[in-house]
Amino acid sequence: MKFNHNGFSRRAILMAMGLMLTACAQTNSVQPTPDPSSDPQSIKSMFTVEITPADETGYDITRPLRQIEITNHTEQAQKIVSFAYKVNIGGVCEVEIERWIAPKTTETFLFEGETRTDMDPMARLRFQSEDSTEITEVDWDTEKRQSFMSEKSEREFLINDGYTVLVREEQDGYQFALLPGKEASFCEITAPYYGGTLEDQLLSDQYRDGDPIFYSFLDLELPLEEKERSYIDTLMQKYGVDYAYQGEYDAAALMRDYQRMESFALSPSEDPDHPYILLYCDPDYNQLTAEQLQEAETQKLDWQQLWPQLQKIREDYHSVHFRGWDEPLSEAQRLQLMALCEEKEIDASFEGEPPRNEMGADKPVIYLYHDTPLDFTLKLGQEPTLSYPVYDQGWTGRVSGDQLILQGRDYPYLYYEAMIPDRFDQNEGFVVAREDTISFLEEKLALLGLNYQESADFITYWLPILSQFPYNKIQFPSAVYADLMPMDCDPQPDTIIRVYMVSEGLEEPIEIEPQVLTPAPERKGFTLVEWGGSRRNPN
Repeated sequence: MKFNHNGFSRRAILMAMGLMLTACAQTNSVQPTPDPSSDPQSIKSMFTVEITPADETGYDITRPLRQIEITNHTEQAQKIVSFAYKVNIGGVCEVEIERWIAPKTTETFLFEGETRTDMDPMARLRFQSEDSTEITEVDWDTEKRQSFMSEKSEREFLINDGYTVLVREEQDGYQFALLPGKEASFCEITAPYYGGTLEDQLLSDQYRDGDPIFYSFLDLELPLEEKERSYIDTLMQKYGVDYAYQGEYDAAALMRDYQRMESFALSPSEDPDHPYILLYCDPDYNQLTAEQLQEAETQKLDWQQLWPQLQKIREDYHSVHFRGWDEPLSEAQRLQLMALCEEKEIDASFEGEPPRNEMGADKPVIYLYHDTPLDFTLKLGQEPTLSYPVYDQGWTGRVSGDQLILQGRDYPYLYYEAMIPDRFDQNEGFVVAREDTISFLEEKLALLGLNYQESADFITYWLPILSQFPYNKIQFPSAVYADLMPMDCDPQPDTIIRVYMVSEGLEEPIEIEPQVLTPAPERKGFTLVEWGGSRRNPN
């Protein structure tokens, strides 16, 4: 393992970076150093906050990189939960931090976004004192406060975002143990990480969730030779984070000391300023530790005790894998367990089952509509492989009419791509000739709820793809896709319309059972509309 090669902690490095950046940057808003004893209730007697331009560039040049330097003047540690800054177009943007600042200490964090320059850009601060269970939110200008209970709890370390269920068959039925960490016997590149760079990822991760993160780098698409390792070493030392190459770490120590591991490979880039793009990988973890197996013997759960836990795990979008406890699962056991999970609507993988086919969810886009300005947060059921604007554990912004405002920029819609399992029924749909494609789509999309602009966006994207074959088999399994890619939008929309198309090119027409389509609901109030699709390879 490589731990803090230069002898400094990650926090110390960030502090040092912040101090150096502050010395050479033009400050937007400089707060005079307060007398902490003057007003113990005043937020500005507790904290000094300075927002300045950073001398580094983020991955989006339209979203300037800035630093915020926060000094804790109190006698106890304070957790900075988040801060909000004022943006040029009006309104505020929230940045989550979840970091502790020691007493009488200054910490520096980087964030992306254009702040106000004609006034103090700080809008509000959320913090939690070490002796309190409450989070305090303070308006920076008026000092108006409100408090609420902290619901964030310590999260279990999921080394690859999944769980393993050990299965043992006894005379009176199955016996189970549930352990964090999904067993994996291979490393697999799941997707390019939205064309970003390693430094982009480190900038994002430095304040994300407040979790101690460990990084693992793998020899996959591009072997990690001396040049590649030098590139990685330089950046990891710069940000003071811990990492290893190709599984050269102690899994037990990793699970004890960290909250999360991220695994990456590199791919060549044609950009001379950024020679590599990052590939996000399944973590290279292939066995449970001896300590975990020993702990499993104390569980011995029955199915009634296990399945409610599995449902909660799936609600949190984590994966579940069943394997034999003492010996591999037999086919009969696997089928029985699959039936149990299907009855409780638990999606899981099973030892010995054939690999499941995956397909790309191509250009799903999400429109939001509201007559008056409304702040929103939208999260997907899994991390997208590509996104614009960048998906960072979700999208947070404001909808005003038919425009979305995120990080100070206007967007017509939210775009993403993802990999999903192919669980679509291929026995019903429509066979459409090339020359009938436009009229067919206009008719069906109107029935499914898309307006003229949304239909035009859909057709101009898919028409060149569908026109490659004389015929296409087309289906709209929108409800199935909604189950595969659930969404969590706050506030909850009054109307949700999700349209998903699966198509397959054909050289000759075929007979198929026509699909019965359900008309979309009438649009009312806060409305979310999504369209997207997948393309099957022709047989």
